[in-house]
Amino acid sequence: MAVRALLAAAVLLAAASDQARAGLDGCAVVLPTPDGFLSLRAGPGARFGEKARLRAGDHLWVTDTTCLRQGARTICDSKRRWFHVSSVRRLDRGRDITTEGWVYARHLKPVECRDDS
Repeated sequence: MAVRALLAAAVLLAAASDQARAGLDGCAVVLPTPDGFLSLRAGPGARFGEKARLRAGDHLWVTDTTCLRQGARTICDSKRRWFHVSSVRRLDRGRDITTEGWVYARHLKPVECRDDS
């Protein structure tokens, strides 16, 4: 139940943010990468700055957002190679804010959402 409340709050916060959002997709887990981490980026592309390094096995809340607005400019991932992350469970536990960013889709595996993920 607490996860649903957190999820509802994240969706409301996101709706008020400066990002185009169509709705929530669900959960995913980070797969092992050659570098040993997956970069959480500020936008949908490798040219955006790294916000955090995710580990294999990290559980994420992901959305179907495909565009990021930066001022008057909108940057979209029309090829759907990047997923918008609305929360990283390991990083967000016990915090009032959520970790948000973008990850390369190839390194994620969709999973069923769990209350303990």
